Parts: sequence; C-alpha cells; structure tokens
Amino acid sequence: MPERRTAAVAVAFAAGILAGDRLGTAGCAVIAASVSLVGLLVVRAERRPTLLLIVGLSICGALRYAADRSVAPDDVSRFCRRIDAIEGTVASDIGGETDARRMTFRVSRARFADGWHSASGDVMVTTYLSREQRLPKLEYGDRLRLAVHPYVPYEPTNPGQFSWKDYLARHGIYCCASVRDRSQVTVVSRGNRCSILRAAIAAKRYLIWSIHRVHVNDVASVMSGVLLGTYAYLDDETLRDFTRTGTMHILAASGYNCLVLMIIASPLLRLLRLFPRHRSYVMVLLVAVYLLMVGPVPSMMRAAVMAVLVLLAAPLKRVPDYKNLFYVAGFLVLLVNPSYLFDIGFQLSFVAVFGLIAVAPVLEVLLAQTPLRDMGRRPRQRLREKLVPRTATIAASWLGRELASVGIATIAVSLATAPVIGYYFNYVSLVSVPANLAVAFGVPVIFIDGFLSPITAHIPHCADWIGALGTAATRTMLASVGYLGSMRYSAISVPSPTALAIAGYYIMLYAAAAYVRSRFAAR
Repeated sequence: MPERRTAAVAVAFAAGILAGDRLGTAGCAVIAASVSLVGLLVVRAERRPTLLLIVGLSICGALRYAADRSVAPDDVSRFCRRIDAIEGTVASDIGGETDARRMTFRVSRARFADGWHSASGDVMVTTYLSREQRLPKLEYGDRLRLAVHPYVPYEPTNPGQFSWKDYLARHGIYCCASVRDRSQVTVVSRGNRCSILRAAIAAKRYLIWSIHRVHVNDVASVMSGVLLGTYAYLDDETLRDFTRTGTMHILAASGYNCLVLMIIASPLLRLLRLFPRHRSYVMVLLVAVYLLMVGPVPSMMRAAVMAVLVLLAAPLKRVPDYKNLFYVAGFLVLLVNPSYLFDIGFQLSFVAVFGLIAVAPVLEVLLAQTPLRDMGRRPRQRLREKLVPRTATIAASWLGRELASVGIATIAVSLATAPVIGYYFNYVSLVSVPANLAVAFGVPVIFIDGFLSPITAHIPHCADWIGALGTAATRTMLASVGYLGSMRYSAISVPSPTALAIAGYYIMLYAAAAYVRSRFAAR
C-alpha cells in the first residue's frame, strides 16, 4: 500500500479516537454525516470513495474508543461502597518498592452483605506491609481472596496535574484497593506454571537476578532499568539527571531494545545452523517474549509490531518500507488499545520515530551542503595517508560517521519531541545533544552485557571481564549524565504550549522539511 494511503488510514482512525473523546459518539456521527454530505456535493466523483473511507475509519475509531471506555455492568467499580471482599487472580507482575507493592488483580467474584456474587473488572491493589508482615511469594495466576474495600481513585486537585485515575482508566482499571495487614490476604490456589505470561515474568526476574549477581547493586539497578525500560529501579537523583539531559528515552523500552536483542540472537542462531526463515521465526518469538517481560507499554508495543513486520518481510519475500510500517504499527496499537493515544509514552515514542523518519534525512541533506560533509570519510590526501596509519584512519572515519549519525538523530528527535515534552514536563533540555553523544557508545555495551548475564553469571572468568565492561560503561554513562544534568542551565522551564501552538509548530516543521526536500531533490 502506498505511504500516503497508510498514513491516511492511521491518521483517520486516530482522529476518530480524539473526536470521540472530545465530542462523544453522537457528536462524531453528526460531524461525519455533515462532512460526507458536503463531500458528496463538492468533491469530484473519483475522490468520493476515498473521502467516505476516511470518514468511515474516523467513525470506527470513535466507536472503538467508546467500546474501550465502556464499563461492564458487573464491574466492581460500580459497587465499591457495598463490597467488603474480592476474589480473583493476580493478572500482572508484582512491582514497586518493598513497603508498597502493586499488582493488577482480576476479580471473579465479590462479597456483599448478602454473600458472594459474580463480578468482573480489574483492581489496582497496593500492599503496605512491613518486613515482619511480608506476604508469601505471589506470582502471576495465583488465586487470592482479599478482605478489602475497593474505592474509585480521586481526580487531581489542581488542573494539569498527573491523573492517576485517567492513567488507570487507559489500562481498563477503574478502582483501587489497599492491603495494610497480612491477614487481609488469603492464597486460595497457585496459578498454572505452564502459562506463557507466567514464564515470561519468571524470565524477567531471572534476568534481573543474573544482572545483580554479576554487578554491584547500584550498577545493576541502572542496567535493569535500561534493559527493561522502567524507572522503578532508579533513585530520584539519577532519574532527575536523565530528565534534565533529555536522555530519558534510554530508560524507555523501544525499538533499540529489539534491535540489540536481534543483534545478539542472530549470530547465536547462525551457530545452530538454522535456515534464515527459521531464524526470523525464532526472533519473532524472542521479541514476543521480551514484550511480555517488559509489559504492554505503548513504546514497546510499537517497536515490537515494527520488528515483527520487518522480520517477517524476508520469509514472505517482501522489502520492508519503514514509513509504511510506522503507520501500520500506530494503527494496530490504537486498534488494540485506543486509549493509548492519550498516553505520554505513546505520543513521545511515535513522535520520536517520526522525527527519525521524516526530519533526520532532511538534516543529513543539510549536513551534506556544509564543509562538515566530509567528516568521517577516509582522507584522500597522500600526505595524510603517509603520516596516519591505515587502522587509525579507518577508526577515525568510523567514529566520525557514528558521531554524525548520533548527532543528527538526537537533533531530529529533539526537534520532534520538544513541544510534547514542553507540554507535559514544562522544560526544554539544552544539553540533550552532548548528553546523547556521551552515552551513545556505552548503551550498546550495557545492553549486550545485560542480555548475556543469564549466561555469563554461571561462567566465573567470563562474568568478571564482561561484568567489568558493563560496569565501566554504566558508571561512565552515569558520570556524564550526572555532570551535564547538574549544570545550572542544563534545562530551562517553559510554560505548557497551547494545542494551537503545538499544531503550528509541527506545520512549520513539516513545511521546512518539505522545502529542503524540494530544494535539494536533484542532489
């Protein structure tokens, strides 16, 4: 399918979701009918099917969003005040701090004043227990009975604040519960150990255990956060430094994680002498397992969809078009969960990838018109060839190309994500380019060391030197981010831009990119 058609499908579906949130299903239907009627009268006959298709996709987006936001009649959130106990299964990994652990609890029945009745829905359960009252080890699939009173989360007290209620609603959770005493929890039965998700969570825990076995605690925490795309393992000061330097994307599970996973798996599968088609299928399975380990975060879902489509292109004898895959991934992610459109991670992930696809090539064209265009190329002067060894010349050429590539990618992503970051976080990083250049060459070492930890943890001498490389790379990254993040003007505060200002910014960015493409198209 041509790129414009794929983009139209994805954008129309997303526009329907946005309109459904702002206007409701009835309002969307009125607008769609009006646009269709006017279009049939004004638009030329050959373009009318396209218009009707776009309008139909928008309506489908609005209906899908309405269905996703609907609450079942027997959902526990409808009867919170009348419930004094719930029974169901653990539906997620158990994370959080030692004294405040969280899990998603899938309810099957609830106890009212007149006894137990069937119920449905998910509840976000938080346990506040001391070390003396620690619960028995709980895992995904375990069936529990909780003597708790569920409650609907509160709205934020000030406009613009983070809404825990909206965040949970995007994941289909409409009420919470707190456990403050061990007697409130009764283990009814243990879950099925053959579950795929249970196995993925066990693999995640084993990966974290292996990293901590090879490295010291502070380094292992950062490596675990980088590999699994989570901030839960980092302290507040480290998290602040990553935020101020514009390197938070390193701590978000994305396409880079999938890329490194495939780079590690590919030679190992070649050693097993698998056919290329079989290698692709195995790597698709690895990406799926990794997605289950990380969790259904929007950025990782987008990366997993694109990675799977790229891997399946070779067995199907197709050439992947990354722009098309970008729009297809967006459409599929929103089809699965339309509420992700309002998730910060979804917006940053797709805007960043759009910057790499649409803005980075334009910056490369501009760089080619400057005196820096020869940076990274092998010098042609005979004098330099005589004075500089060939190995050093090749190394300098490779380093120059990599620095230029990372710099262009960083600038492109910064330009694309600046309005979104300013809107949600009210800051703009002034050191994002040098910070990303500083960590660019250490992150691959961290990924490779972390992914190989389950193997190297059992090989003493191998663990020593590979662990030393990972430790050095992590400490260098933390030192660079800490130094740049502690600078007085590493980031500046900005007010949240309006929706009109954000739209104007992206229109200007698109116009500038289109001008550069047309200006240097022949070259």
